[in-house]
Formats: sequence, C-alpha cells, structure tokens
Amino acid sequence: MPDEPAQPPRPKRRRLRRVLKVAAILLVAFVALVAVFLCTLEWWCCATPPELEGHPAILDARPEEADGVRRIGASWLARRQGLLRMHLEGDPFTLGYAHAALTEKFAREQEEHMLEFIEEFVPSSLNRWLLKKLVLLRNYDLTSYIHPAYQLELYGLTRGAPDPHPELGPLYTRVLNYHAAHDISHAVMDSPLIQAPSTDAGHPDPAALCTSFAAWGAATQGGHLLIGRNFDFNALPDFDHNRVVARVVPDDGLPFISVTWPGLIGVVSGINDERISISVNAAQCGDMRRIGTPVSLVMRHVLQHADSLDAAIGIIRDSQVFVADCYLVADGETGEAAVVEKTPLRCAVRRPAAGEASLVCSNHFLTPELEADAANVRYLAEGTTVARHERMEALLAARQEPLSPATAAAILRDRAVPGVPRPVLGHLAAINSITATHSVVIDATAGIIWVAVTPHQLGPYVPFGLKTFEDPPGAATIPADPILADGSYGRCIQARQLVKDARKLGRAGRHDEAAAELSKAIALNPDHYLAHLILGRMRLGQKRFAEAAAHLERAQALHPAFGSQRRAVAQMLATCRRQGAD
Repeated sequence: MPDEPAQPPRPKRRRLRRVLKVAAILLVAFVALVAVFLCTLEWWCCATPPELEGHPAILDARPEEADGVRRIGASWLARRQGLLRMHLEGDPFTLGYAHAALTEKFAREQEEHMLEFIEEFVPSSLNRWLLKKLVLLRNYDLTSYIHPAYQLELYGLTRGAPDPHPELGPLYTRVLNYHAAHDISHAVMDSPLIQAPSTDAGHPDPAALCTSFAAWGAATQGGHLLIGRNFDFNALPDFDHNRVVARVVPDDGLPFISVTWPGLIGVVSGINDERISISVNAAQCGDMRRIGTPVSLVMRHVLQHADSLDAAIGIIRDSQVFVADCYLVADGETGEAAVVEKTPLRCAVRRPAAGEASLVCSNHFLTPELEADAANVRYLAEGTTVARHERMEALLAARQEPLSPATAAAILRDRAVPGVPRPVLGHLAAINSITATHSVVIDATAGIIWVAVTPHQLGPYVPFGLKTFEDPPGAATIPADPILADGSYGRCIQARQLVKDARKLGRAGRHDEAAAELSKAIALNPDHYLAHLILGRMRLGQKRFAEAAAHLERAQALHPAFGSQRRAVAQMLATCRRQGAD
C-alpha cells in the first residue's frame, strides 16, 4: 500500500512554534540586556580613586620590623599591654598608606571575619550578589560626600598593602563602603535580602547597645570633665581582639587619639589636642536620605578640625548624613558637654540643665524636636536603651564620692539588670553586656584617655596622653575586672556557646540533645533568661506544657532584654496555661 503523503503542519502548531521562537528570542535579548545593564552598573557605580600629585616618598618606603615594632617612614605599630598602639603622621595619602602597611595582617583577618558575618546574615549567594549591586547603586556617588583629603587617605589604604580579595571588586570602592558599613547596615537592615535573627537570638541591630556619660564639677575628683563610653558590637569578635589606639598627627589640622580598628581612618571614640572628645551611639529615626557622609568620617573631621564645643557641634550640624545617631561631645578646656541628636534631616542639641553635673547618652533621642519620632518611640519600647540609660543615671546619682577614672570604669563594667537581684553575665540590657568592642574613660581636662584591654571592658584600662602618647605621668592603669580571675567570664562564654549549639540542634530536630545543652547553659549562667526562653519554646512545641511554663516563668522573671522577647514569653505562657487547663 503506497505511503500516504505527509500532512502539512496545522495552522495552530505553526503559530505556536512562531510564538515560542519569538519568546525565546525575547528571553535571550532580555537576559543579554540585564547582563549589559549589570556590567554597566558595576562600571558606573565603582568609585574612581583621586589623582596623586607627584610621587609621595612613602611609595618608596618598605615596612621594617625590629624589637616588636613595625615601622614605615615616621609611623609605627606595636602591641604592648594587650593593645595595638599606632603612631601615624604625614599628608593624607601617607597616613593611609602607612596605616595599611602597618596593619596589613590584622586588616586581612578582619575582612575575612566581616565576609563571614555577611554570609551569616545573607546565606544565599544570589542574595549576597544582589545586595552588593544594591549597595553599589545606593552609594554610586558616595565620594561626593567625602572630603578630598579623606579620599586621598582612603586611596593610600588601598596602595599600602595588597588586595586579598580582588574578586570582590575594586579595593578603593570596597574601602569606601567599609567606612560606611555602620550607615549602610542601618539603611539595608530591613531588606528582604537579609536574614534577620530569630526573636530569641537577640536584637537585629547588634550595634545599638552603646552607653556613655559625661560628668564634671562636683561629680568628679578635682572637678575634671570625665567621659565614660562602651562601644558595644556583639557580631565580630575580631573587632574586640585587634582594637587599635592610634595617635594621628596630620599635616593639616589637629593631632588626636582615636580608638579604632585596622583599616578604619574614621573615628568612633577619641580626643584631640584641643581636648575635644567625641563618641557616637546609634539611634533610630524615620528620617531618610539615600546617601551622605559616613558617620565615622564626620567624627574624624570633628577631631581633626574642632577647637571648641561649638565648633564640634557646628561640624556635626552641617554634615549631610544618611543615618540617625547620638554624639556625645565634650570640651576639656571649658568643662562643657552636650549630646548632639542628628538625623538625615534634623539636628538637635541636648545640654545639661542648670546645676546638673552629668549627662547620659544611650541609643534614643530625648530632645523635644526628636523624641516623638515614630521610629524612636518604637525603639524605646523594643530595645534596651531605656534600661541602660536609667541604670547609668542611677549609678551617677548614687555616687558617695566624686568620680575618679577608676570609679568611672566601674560604672562601665556594671552588670545589673532591672528586676534581677544579682548582676547578670552577658545580659544585653546591662551597661556591661560583655559585648564591647572597646571601652574608654577620658579625662578631657587632663587630656588622658584610658582604653580597656580585651576582652571587652574587662581587661585593665591603660592610659594614653595627648602630650605623652605612652605612659602619661600621674595616670595609673586601672586594674582588670575581677570576673576575669574568678571564672565568671569563662562561664559566660561557655554558656553562650552552648546556647548557640542548642539552637542549631533544635533547628535540626534534635530536641533532646538541644535541651541537654540548654540545661548546661542554665547551670553555668543561672541568672540569664535566654536558655530558659528557648527551652520553654521547645517544650511548648512538644506539648509539654507544665515544663514549658516553668521555664517561661523563669525567663519572664529574669527580664528578657527586648520587647519582642517579653511579648513572646507572655503569649507562650498564656498558651501553656490555657492548654494546661484543658
């Protein structure tokens, strides 16, 4: 039988094939356009380093090391008494180049830890890639808000040591963004690309725990202006271990001492030769600005150029920032202090009332202009700022004798928590939550700064002077906190690790093993609520209501640090009682 002739494709099939072909072409074109856009975005958003004039002499210098001191040109770095001490001097490019050459090893380790930290918060490689593009796009004109001298110094940072991660993009752009890390983290914290910690893990902003104060007149020995300050950051331990005390002598402006970390030319705590001191505490506000000057560089400008309290306030007021912060500024010459509450759109100054001899600063706004801001009000209810502020005020009011540097350090080490009868190890509502990256006491009148040796504020406070950088005469080292010697600190760290391990076991469904780790943590640190909270949540999920209620009641009595935790405990307890009654 002869073969039947092939039938032509039906019209519908031909149309479908055409549609699919066109769709495939459009898809390929779209992907190509997106790829071109992203490549163009990378090129367009990456910052261009400033041009050097001539050939700076530092380019021909090489670091040399002898007797534990690393030197390049007139700058040097040494570790003594548990602290990295760094002296820098010269023009902006030389300052940055020497900084990088001296701290290369520590800066490389620090970047590795920072990348691990980012990976923890953004576990998806695709999300990290998208976040990088978002940051580049947001910050494409960041250099427009950075003084040319600081741009040169940042460029020096990129030239003084090799780039350990060229695959991450141009080093100059990375260094710029690292200097805006505090600001960027505030701006992107609510991004869906970031995996926020669970409600029992702690506060989503690990930087918003700082507490500081100033005292003077009748409140202090000799009427000196004393400042105490904890810079808390519970995410990157490397920032605690490799803290740097830097004496910077720029060609233009005032010399100053800053407590910093490798690779940071900005300032978060410091004092200059005119005895102007400054520190910063993160805050919350609804005011928004896409980009501005990184806060650490605003503070650097204050120390390098302000010779009075009013000049310091003026620099902060005139700066265009893109996050909200509280700045504690003080003048050792006049004995005055103030808190500048600054947002991207507003600025207000909080000064002491007549007759007051102290001023406290934590992480919320108190001026009439800003205290009613919705984000500030929410943080008052959610965060630990009120507990720490009130405890600091109570300690200053209860003093029996005028404050000395040693008693100021004791305040910074205070571990009391509202409603808990004994001091607590590592509670985030305490002034000393055992998370401080650094802690300082400043006698602004005498021009001396005491810097705590790691860990946190528990090691000795070592003095540094404006006139004599090392071992200023008449300034004794403040002894270490006794909890380092009696085993309390070790128990705190061990309990933290057990809680961390238990949470991982719980997520894997290994509840009995997790409960065993939590029980060990409770035995080591019985006055901390967190292990009880997690264990109560776990037992509730297993419908073991009586056991869950016992742990949750204990957690409630031990004052959970954050509002979300307190609400969660109350809700779980209500569930336990309702189910137990059925």
